[in-house]
Amino acid sequence: MGMLLSDEERESLKRDLVGPVKSFLSEVRDDTVGDAKRYYTDRARKAEQGVRRAQEKTKAQLAQMRREQEELKKHRRAMMKMAAIILALLALFSIVAISAAFSVNAETPQPPVVSQKCLEDIFAKREGLAACCAHSLAGDARTLAG
Repeated sequence: MGMLLSDEERESLKRDLVGPVKSFLSEVRDDTVGDAKRYYTDRARKAEQGVRRAQEKTKAQLAQMRREQEELKKHRRAMMKMAAIILALLALFSIVAISAAFSVNAETPQPPVVSQKCLEDIFAKREGLAACCAHSLAGDARTLAG
């Protein structure tokens, strides 16, 4: 038969073998838990840093978009002012051109349009026309003398 251990020997073996093995397993478990805590804590910290960087990047992009919108507004206002100035200049030019056209027409009267038949009648009656002119001139001379 096998060797039977007394109670005292069994307790001694437990104390000498089981206690150190339990202690070793406890240390391994504590180290593993500590390593896991450190690993996941580090991962969480890195994730938080990534979130912060993403938030900062988003804020910077929003600020850039706002600056660009302001620049576009300024450019649009400048273009509207330029368009208003151009329209005002065009209106002024139109007024000047129309005024000049009217003044040219007012200063140089258009000669009367005489038809060919009218001219023939005038030349046919030139004796009467000459007498009329002479009478008119005589009247002017009396007016000036008198």
